[in-house]
Amino acid sequence: EQQDPLEYLQSDEEEEEDKEKSGAQRRLQEQRERLHGALALIELANL
Repeated sequence: EQQDPLEYLQSDEEEEEDKEKSGAQRRLQEQRERLHGALALIELANL
């Protein structure tokens, strides 16, 4: 069975986009956690 090379390339690109999206989401999550940590420290410092 022969596969259209263009189709193959396209699905490959979509996979890359998914990886980039999940990577971006993970970075956002890490930033959010760091922010929470920083805010907690600030609150403690203000007590």
